[in-house]
Amino acid sequence: MLSNEDVERLYREHASDVLAFLARRVFVPEVAVDLMAETFAQAYRDRRQFRGSDDGEAVGWVFGIARHCTHALTA
Repeated sequence: MLSNEDVERLYREHASDVLAFLARRVFVPEVAVDLMAETFAQAYRDRRQFRGSDDGEAVGWVFGIARHCTHALTA
């Protein structure tokens, strides 16, 4: 389970990486920013569902959410 502070730290440390990941997929900067915001909103909302054990797994989980956001955009 992630705390509020954990999600905040993930945002501070990895938001730019998530944004770059999304920008390479959607090619529209404004859409990438919106998707990044949605990614972290979902991470915050679902933080109690995270079952990983370390930061690497938490970062992977956030990128999984981001990937899902891009799939939802094209579906």
